[in-house]
Amino acid sequence: MHLPAAALPQLHAFKAQAKFDADSVYTGAWPAEIRPVLNAVLNQSADEFIRISAAQPTQEQYLQAMAAGLAQIDAAELDTEDRERVAEQYQTLMDIVGLPSSEGQLNKFVYGDFLGGLVSESNTPEK
Repeated sequence: MHLPAAALPQLHAFKAQAKFDADSVYTGAWPAEIRPVLNAVLNQSADEFIRISAAQPTQEQYLQAMAAGLAQIDAAELDTEDRERVAEQYQTLMDIVGLPSSEGQLNKFVYGDFLGGLVSESNTPEK
């Protein structure tokens, strides 16, 4: 997998951002006490992406790192808006390293196993 030249600085910049605070379109993760927890999980994933990027990165390594991060978050404890925000943050990590697909991981996280699987299958080209 080819790593974009600006990936490492962008991953470090990603870590410095507050990812779950309120902004113009997002009300912020609720309850507010969950924000640092979610930030820590995303920052840990960013650290893992940095570690992977330092060698010969593969798509599978990034997908495994993302799966490990998502597994630390109980999606059932978050409302839809917060699950979507988690997915958006992981999409940002994917974009930084040039990962083209989460292979359905983000859809399953946001919508659950059943609906996430249906959404992922409907986006998969027929063979």
